[in-house]
Amino acid sequence: MHDSSPTNDLIVSGYEQNADYKELTKRAIELRRVLSRVPEEMSDRHAFLETIKLIASSIKKLLEAINAVYRIVPLNAQPAVEKRKREFVHYSKRFSNTLKTYFKDQNANQVNLRKTGFDSTP
Repeated sequence: MHDSSPTNDLIVSGYEQNADYKELTKRAIELRRVLSRVPEEMSDRHAFLETIKLIASSIKKLLEAINAVYRIVPLNAQPAVEKRKREFVHYSKRFSNTLKTYFKDQNANQVNLRKTGFDSTP
């Protein structure tokens, strides 16, 4: 999500120690770590392609974790989870489109700017 997105809107009292919540946090941190490698690995095409594969895998795992949390939170918290999921999907698609443009135009600056659009995931 954007750096300006709130990070505390998904805290549901009493669920912080839940395994699904912990998994969501773990997956978000992992995605951030992989995304942080993008600028350094863009100059090495092979390493960059491997990083892109890791990003895709991390996004998939994070979405699975979001869905798991959605199933366990109270009904009144589900809209917030769903909203953050939609935002995450939106920024993931923007990043994907930016990567496509990069491989057409080799515009590294654009990829770095887009990466920052969703590197502060839920």
